[in-house]
Amino acid sequence: MSEKTNSAKEKIVKAGVEVVRQGLELSARNLAKQMGVSTQPIYSSFKSMQAIEEEVKKEIQSIHKKMSQECLSQGIPVYQALGLSFVKFAREQQQLFSFLYLNFSEQDTFSVDYIEMATDEMCKKFGVEKQLAYKFHLDMLIFCYGFAVMQTLGQEASDKVVLERLKFEHDALCKMYGIK
Repeated sequence: MSEKTNSAKEKIVKAGVEVVRQGLELSARNLAKQMGVSTQPIYSSFKSMQAIEEEVKKEIQSIHKKMSQECLSQGIPVYQALGLSFVKFAREQQQLFSFLYLNFSEQDTFSVDYIEMATDEMCKKFGVEKQLAYKFHLDMLIFCYGFAVMQTLGQEASDKVVLERLKFEHDALCKMYGIK
């Protein structure tokens, strides 16, 4: 693939992120409008809108991953850092969060990677079986989704409050599952 083609694709993907950030439908027409071009360069750079959507998702995932890495570098427990980054992403990038996590299509590898990281941490920290760690993580995920959706609806909470609530939920689940 030529450098020019890669550059065109990158511009389309960046424009796609902006279209989503504005709360608009990710369509060739909206991309063209965002870029100030006709739809022809968009269709000549990508095979389909589905291919564009996949690349836009990857770019949005990288934005969330960067936020996750920032939270992980704060020295707080992994489960809190991942939960905080999820809720923060919802608060600070509402449209991107909705596009990525509230469209309920097939599960992406990005989510699977974070499930693995969280469950591995649980197994190491508490010496529990992978199956129990997975159930625990799903319960935490349900809590985080609820908290994150509240952020997108304007019920914002500070990072401090988010961390307090995550710790409270974590401790309650530990007690429920008999984890010490």
